[in-house]
Amino acid sequence: MAGRSSISRNPAIQKAVEELIADGATIDEVQDAVADYGISRSAVGRYAKRYRPLVDGVIRDNALRAALKRNMPDVDS
Repeated sequence: MAGRSSISRNPAIQKAVEELIADGATIDEVQDAVADYGISRSAVGRYAKRYRPLVDGVIRDNALRAALKRNMPDVDS
């Protein structure tokens, strides 16, 4: 079994990487931000490959929710 990612070993780095990915940063931009911590570009790429679909799903869900809220009549409970 593979070990933990060099990104997920440090919660502060993981949070920073996730925020950068969620903000739309490229793999190179994320790697530049964490290079001083010894995080490789390939580690960032592997992490982004797993994390980006989650971000895309949240963005899609939020857009759908907003569209429904705009276009559905108000219903009083």
